Amino acid sequence: MDWAAGCADTGAGALPAGDLTEAMCMHTRWVWGAILGLGGLYAWMRYFEWRNVYFPTREFAAKPDQLGMEFEDVDFMSEDARLLHGWWIPCANARGTVIHCHGNAGNIGDRVELAADLHRLRLNVFLFDYRGYGLSRGLPTETGTYADARAAYEVVRARYNDSERPPIIVHGQSLGGAVAIQLALDKSVRGLVVESSFTSVSDMARRLYALSIRFAGESRARDRAQTFCAQPQR
Repeated sequence: MDWAAGCADTGAGALPAGDLTEAMCMHTRWVWGAILGLGGLYAWMRYFEWRNVYFPTREFAAKPDQLGMEFEDVDFMSEDARLLHGWWIPCANARGTVIHCHGNAGNIGDRVELAADLHRLRLNVFLFDYRGYGLSRGLPTETGTYADARAAYEVVRARYNDSERPPIIVHGQSLGGAVAIQLALDKSVRGLVVESSFTSVSDMARRLYALSIRFAGESRARDRAQTFCAQPQR
């Protein structure tokens, strides 16, 4: 005797086999509906995060030569095989190199004046675009930006004969602050500058939106900074 038939034969108060089967089918449909609904909600949250964190543009507002700086277009690959693009801006008798991790909007064409300021300090500058920005391929993600910064670091390190401790300073603005901190954790750098950054994506969401959403995989720049400060000097 199967379970449904056994329940149908238990006497007064038991559901008929047909009603029991229908109830089980309704329950199954409810469970699958809930799973699909939660999956759809998660997908919407990820899309909401992407649309409200990243604002890439493709066209360049300016290029370094417009401010009198020589530069080289550099195409390079990320560790997950994304084709990326950047500008190497050399300086004669440079004291070192700054890798700039830009914010969430625009592209490296909006950071040319910053590069000129750093260039006047006798520093080489490497401006690069995250995936999905400027000429870099793909779509931006949190983990993707970290991978892109590591790839940019290797581009610069190669110009110092793959030195284990090249004279590199990492500078991050806004969203790029978290990227710069992660790069300083991952690679050997001489200095780290974080400007106008934030403690976490979820903190920004609470500040900007009435509906407070805690994003999955959030980036906590504050925790990364504390971890960085606890690292031994290299």
